[in-house]
Amino acid sequence: MNLTQNCKISITEPVFSGSHRRPKFVGERTIVGKILRDSYGAQSGQHTFTVLVESASGVDAPEAGKTIRRKGRTLYKNATVLAYPDDHDTLAQEKSSRAAVAQDAKYRTWVDSAISGSRSATIRLHDIPAQWWEQNPEALATCSDFGLIDKGAVQ
Repeated sequence: MNLTQNCKISITEPVFSGSHRRPKFVGERTIVGKILRDSYGAQSGQHTFTVLVESASGVDAPEAGKTIRRKGRTLYKNATVLAYPDDHDTLAQEKSSRAAVAQDAKYRTWVDSAISGSRSATIRLHDIPAQWWEQNPEALATCSDFGLIDKGAVQ
């Protein structure tokens, strides 16, 4: 499933109440809508979708005509595609290009943060795929020079 702009989807999601530390499951809601747009966060590369609600039912269901935002990891887990747009292949290719740019920016942010002394970013360096390091040898050399990563470990 590759969600793009103009896909019609159905989302069934759990609803919780209370604090984020002690959430209490109170039921589910189902939302049918159309994806208006998607974006990737500049720093984290987090994929986010804006959905126009066509209909909804269940606990705390949003009104038809409202827009909601959902993270990609939530939609891909909970959504069913009801209809793809006619230009889905073109939209999917364009989205894939934007995803690659966002992913590259995310990895560069991790490298820069690790060089600046962030311990959590240093740990993340090991999550960067070897292919990215191969395509960015200057980043690998810099991290290696700072003793943040072993060149041999990523090749």
